[in-house]
Amino acid sequence: DWSHNSHAHLFSVIDNLVSETGDRDIRACFSIANALHTNFYENIRSEESVIDGINDVARLLDKLRPILE
Repeated sequence: DWSHNSHAHLFSVIDNLVSETGDRDIRACFSIANALHTNFYENIRSEESVIDGINDVARLLDKLRPILE
């Protein structure tokens, strides 16, 4: 039931998840996901950087799935 309809809310949700789980890697992976979102509009990252970022986002999703269940 956490608000998540703005970027500010998303960062608060991530902070809450890190606080509840103690897994600081969630924040790091989310930051990379956010950077990839920015890259979608600005196209500033190299292909290698995007591929690495996608792997980090996959790791984030693996961490979030069990929390949702």
